[in-house]
Amino acid sequence: MPKLITIIKHFSIFSFIGLGFYVFLIGKILSLWLHPQADDIDMIYNIIVVLMFEFFLINTGLFISLADRSWFDWLFGLGFFGLFAAMFNSLVTGNFILIIYGTMVLNRILYKIHNREKIDKKREMNNVLLNFKIYLGLVFVVACGSYFIPHFGLTKEFLETVRYEVAVNYDRGIDWSFEFVDMPHIAMCFGIVYYFTLSFMEIKSAIRKIKAEQLIS
Repeated sequence: MPKLITIIKHFSIFSFIGLGFYVFLIGKILSLWLHPQADDIDMIYNIIVVLMFEFFLINTGLFISLADRSWFDWLFGLGFFGLFAAMFNSLVTGNFILIIYGTMVLNRILYKIHNREKIDKKREMNNVLLNFKIYLGLVFVVACGSYFIPHFGLTKEFLETVRYEVAVNYDRGIDWSFEFVDMPHIAMCFGIVYYFTLSFMEIKSAIRKIKAEQLIS
């Protein structure tokens, strides 16, 4: 318990918020995967869009953290957030997931701006490259092992009963030809592993800070 308290003390408010969102999304994705309901189709679709948007957001903080701290940083960050919100809002349905994910993205941007002077630029570039590798690596692993991923509640029968294909393609006027959309159980598996990995990295970062302080003292 004392060790856990020490780790928690090394979390910033931004890390706490980010970790909270990851835990929330893991729980939400797990519930949709295990016990989906007929009225959950929009939420399943929204989660899949979130997972696809993650790829484009990985390097967002890199520019902000490497740029000089100025009004331009704030304008770029807020401008990007506005553009992201408009694009995201055009694809998702309802406001719940938009508010949740939009707040999470804004938290990431503000963290980068607020801690720019404390961030090691070389380490930050390495972290971005690591995030790219994690995202693409997990996509590859999940895609290759898709045959072994259980459907749980997202069975073919369930998807046909709720007219899933019609709901996510024709009703929205978008013809998605993407494995994550066609087979949502694969996307749910990827989402849980991906956000669990990000949570682990947050905790590992706090532990690294503790070890660095111990070496200094």
